[in-house]
Amino acid sequence: MINVAVKEVDAKAFNDAVNNIIATSNRDMKEVVNQQGKLLAIELMNYTPPFAGGKVPKGEASKTTKGDQRQGMEAVKRDILRTMTPPSELFKMGFKNKWLEKVVKSKDDKKIQQYFESVKSPILNKYKVAQFDPQLHLSKRVYSNRFRPKYQYKFVSNEGFVKKYIKEMQGRVGYMKAGWAVAAQFFGATIPKWIEDHLYYAKGEVKILNEDPTNYSIEMANYTPTIDRHASSYNVAIRMRTNALNRAFDNYLEKTLKESFTYAGK
Repeated sequence: MINVAVKEVDAKAFNDAVNNIIATSNRDMKEVVNQQGKLLAIELMNYTPPFAGGKVPKGEASKTTKGDQRQGMEAVKRDILRTMTPPSELFKMGFKNKWLEKVVKSKDDKKIQQYFESVKSPILNKYKVAQFDPQLHLSKRVYSNRFRPKYQYKFVSNEGFVKKYIKEMQGRVGYMKAGWAVAAQFFGATIPKWIEDHLYYAKGEVKILNEDPTNYSIEMANYTPTIDRHASSYNVAIRMRTNALNRAFDNYLEKTLKESFTYAGK
């Protein structure tokens, strides 16, 4: 049937529901399994971060939107700026004055550090001047791509390098979703471009486990590092699809029962 290759993800009830649909439809098993595989892959993609609003959907069908992308890009920017602070961010924090502007424009790291240490500001006193280095950010990440939430107080005077790095990292938003998009596209789904752009290197896979038309089965996998951490969300996604199939099956039984009563009454 349909196997989801993620630890602690249970698709048994879903497959039981798929079997009910197969038993009561005029379509062959392969057609039904591929259709439900596509819908499930889309739901798994929808239940993979980033999410608009920053929260996992709770007990409801989800939909991947541009809002998810915006949320992811903002999160990336915020995380990076916690590890390296360029001049513009320091000014936004309310520390803009002619003395700070002057010392920053000098691009003299020694003078900038002396200013941080001498000025009467408990916050600025914490700052250490650092050269731009992606490792300032990468070394603080947890899981596969998120930052440990602690401000680092590292001042980087080269604004251009920081902005370029933020843009580069924002371009990776959607990579984890793309792992499921591989399966969704395989079964004919249309993928949002910001996710589709990652498909050529996404760590997703679809396997045909059994081609026998009477026992057709597939497996979909997302090998993105730490994907297992989202198992609880994926179980919710599978439950959403299971509920939809069960409603369709119940409607079929209700309709069939009505028709049989109508026929018997003639």
